[in-house]
Amino acid sequence: MVFDREFNIPVDVDDAVLGEVLRRMREAGAPETDGYPGRPCG
Repeated sequence: MVFDREFNIPVDVDDAVLGEVLRRMREAGAPETDGYPGRPCG
């Protein structure tokens, strides 16, 4: 599942495009761990 910034909602990703999604996330520097780099929500 990824977050759609245009519609501001989480979106399921088909396995067919998952590789491309991961490539773009890595290119953008998204962390690949469970640790969230920002501050907690709330």
